[in-house]
Amino acid sequence: MSKPGLNPDYLPPRAQALAALIGLPGLLQLVEYRGGRRLKIPAEVHKDHPLCSLIGLNALTALVGVYGGDEIDIPLLHAAKRQLIWADIRRCRTEGQTVASLAERYQMTERGIYKIQQRVADDDRQEDLEF
Repeated sequence: MSKPGLNPDYLPPRAQALAALIGLPGLLQLVEYRGGRRLKIPAEVHKDHPLCSLIGLNALTALVGVYGGDEIDIPLLHAAKRQLIWADIRRCRTEGQTVASLAERYQMTERGIYKIQQRVADDDRQEDLEF
C-alpha cells in the first residue's frame, strides 16, 4: 500500500511558498536532495544543470525567476512528515489495519502507534472545546 501525498497544510509558510512556486513534487525532491542545507540557485536556466534533472525545467525556470543567483534554505519538513504519518496511521486504523502492521510499516513500536493514535484522539477532543 502506498502512502498518501503530503498535505500542503502541514507545511510551514516558507515551504508552502516554495511549493506554490515549483510544485509540491519539486519541493519534496529539493527536501530529499538538500533538506536542512542551503542551495545555490543558478543565475540562469541551463538544461544540463543538476537541478533541471531533479525538479524539471519548468520548476527550475520558476526558481531562477525568483531566486536566481541566491542561496536559499531548504527545509527538512520533519513536523510536516510527522503529521502525515499520524494522519495515515489514524486513517489506516479506521480502515481496520492492525497496530502490528503499522508498526512494521513505519519501523516503530506498537506502543508508539498506540501513543500516536491517542494523541490524535486527544487533539480531536480539544477541537470540540473551541467555541
